[in-house]
Amino acid sequence: MTHPTQIFLSNPQALRVEYRLDDQRLELWWSPRAGRSTDCFDRTYSNRDAHLDVFASIHLPGCGLDGFLGCDYDPYHCVLRFATQTLHLALRPDAAAVLVWGEQPLVVDLKTDRHDPPVEAGAGVFAVRHDDPQRSFIFAAAIAPGSGQLRTSPRKPAAHPLYARAELAAGQLLCLGVGEADEAVAAMVRSLADQPWSAHASATATQLAPVLAMGRVTSSAHPRLAALRDTVVRCLHSMIDASGAYRASLKPIYYLIWVRDGGFSYPYQAAAGWPHKLPEFCRLLLDNPTDVDEPGLPRGRMFGQLIHRQLGKLEEDGLFYVVWSLHTLWTQTGDLSFMQPRDWQLLDEALAWVEQMTWDAERGLYGEHFGDETPTYGHRDHGWDHAIGKPIGYRDVMRNEGQPVVRNYDVYFNLLMHSCYAMLAAMRQRPGLLAKADAVWPALSRLLAQRHQGIPIAAGQILQDGRWAVSPHWGQAHSCCVWGLTLPSHAPLADWDAVRAATLDAIIAKPEMHFTNGVCSAIAAVDPWIYPEDRALGILTRIADETERPGRYLPMGGAMPEKLGAPEGNPYHDIRPQGFAMGSWLFAFASLGLRRLPYGLALRPTAAFDRIEQYPWHDRTLDLRWGPRGRDLALAIDGNVVSGTLQVPQQSLAAAGPHVIALVEAPATCLWLRSHVQLDEVDEQGAERTYRFTAHGLAEITCSRQPVGARLCDAAGGTIPCSWTAHDGLATCRFTHFGSASLRFAIA
Repeated sequence: MTHPTQIFLSNPQALRVEYRLDDQRLELWWSPRAGRSTDCFDRTYSNRDAHLDVFASIHLPGCGLDGFLGCDYDPYHCVLRFATQTLHLALRPDAAAVLVWGEQPLVVDLKTDRHDPPVEAGAGVFAVRHDDPQRSFIFAAAIAPGSGQLRTSPRKPAAHPLYARAELAAGQLLCLGVGEADEAVAAMVRSLADQPWSAHASATATQLAPVLAMGRVTSSAHPRLAALRDTVVRCLHSMIDASGAYRASLKPIYYLIWVRDGGFSYPYQAAAGWPHKLPEFCRLLLDNPTDVDEPGLPRGRMFGQLIHRQLGKLEEDGLFYVVWSLHTLWTQTGDLSFMQPRDWQLLDEALAWVEQMTWDAERGLYGEHFGDETPTYGHRDHGWDHAIGKPIGYRDVMRNEGQPVVRNYDVYFNLLMHSCYAMLAAMRQRPGLLAKADAVWPALSRLLAQRHQGIPIAAGQILQDGRWAVSPHWGQAHSCCVWGLTLPSHAPLADWDAVRAATLDAIIAKPEMHFTNGVCSAIAAVDPWIYPEDRALGILTRIADETERPGRYLPMGGAMPEKLGAPEGNPYHDIRPQGFAMGSWLFAFASLGLRRLPYGLALRPTAAFDRIEQYPWHDRTLDLRWGPRGRDLALAIDGNVVSGTLQVPQQSLAAAGPHVIALVEAPATCLWLRSHVQLDEVDEQGAERTYRFTAHGLAEITCSRQPVGARLCDAAGGTIPCSWTAHDGLATCRFTHFGSASLRFAIA
């Protein structure tokens, strides 16, 4: 079957727009109550397999593949160029409506469902009521004043569709909108149609101005990448609804709200200085765990494949993406009050469910039942697509050495579980949770030690015949292998920098069919203090090239693809725009000069850009600036030089702000480069420098070289046990501590 040629748009009101050139049809799907409801029933009212179609048919004769020249894509205003017509499709962020017009006279034919009664017809407006079993909706159309006309069926025989035809003059707007039956939908579309396009464009620009300004990157060296950053933000804004729901893609096959996709993208977006709708997303997650009550499975609530209480595969990695999102919101804002007692109870229950399902005490590892989305043999999801409750064949199963896999002890999932415990221990100030992280580390570290070309194996696995088999990188699910090695981790691996460099090098050597978000996660994982920036910029530019090049079937240049080098026409991987590709790209670019640490921010010298503006951090706004590119550096915070650190001390941001933070040249000294603690302040007395910080459990501090006479002390002055390791010319101190502490060493 030939892949259709499609254009996709959406907006925060959860209106999805698809124009299919093959049959010249405009399809509108809608999910109600965006911004007012976090109920998964509302947020997924329209999805891949069941959707509310606004009008049964919307046909634009003469705007098909014949004569199609190309598309000028923008997520809020798309221009389709034909030999004899220029068609405009536009959305506003604040209305569940689409605007349609042509630069030449244009015809648009509408058809209703057979049972939809008219509620208004005449004077340029046509509206019908559409009744679903639990909801009633209004579908409405209105044309702008002008010489065109809106013709409607003169009568409505029982159980027969209604028809309407908009015969539009050149430049005359048609507005198509939707709402619930108690909303003034006809009045809305009439009001929108009465406004000229210039007014709509101005209103959209006004609404998007603060959205684009938040975390905006300025680059004199790479203006093309800075411009792509703005396009990415516009597109993400259009795809995230007002309740924080994050559809994986607008292509029908992925039009679902996945735990992993949003949970992967939101933390990276926030790290880039764009935490748009992160609080809403966290609430959406917490309000919609999946309830499990099936024979042979632990009973309880968990976070699986989808943000849905009933549907979805029971993918065990969902808990990590929930915890990471919550941890990100806490550390980005400094405020944990959004968590309610019932939320902590839910997390306890979800953690217990995953432990019961996956922990193998004999092996000291977690054995999950998936490789990405492919189930293991005999698992509840084997032979089913539980995203929709559909039985499927049994051939879709993990395999290794020609055998089905029964249990997958992969590096990815075990690293995620280790980090879950570390983040939950920090948020809840519960040292006891770290014992579970400690329990998995010995066996996990042995998996990480088995490497080829510097990259750890993907997994150890139990096969159907009972044998234990190793799956080398990238394994059966190279997506998860890359994510596991590059997502932020609290695991105390001594040579993380080397592992991540080897991972990114391997991707750069052969990037085809890698997920864009995996490539971006790998870029964000390497520290540019030791990894060559030009290599990271090279693959970022490759992503930009593929993004800007229109696809054959998805001719939206500027919409980022799911994978690099995916075959065009592949129904599963020729995907654009793709949400978590864009979200991770935002931080991959920013990470060349800004490191988002678990409990802080650190700067790096970079040639990639000059400035990041309006970065939200702990109820403050930061203006981050770059300049010198050497290694003898300090921070200048509001004009005050802070020596000996590239991590921003939190106490230096105590005033309301906004704050200007810049890299400046300074005398050579040992630098605090990064950490897993909150650096509070830096103090110099004589020949010694003291770093005061707050630790949240598993902790590490990395310096530019081994400090002289280092002493790690708690608030009472007692020594904190620690270990120092050296790698890539850096020195890292690892320890466990909760609360205030200090590190002292000689300034020299």
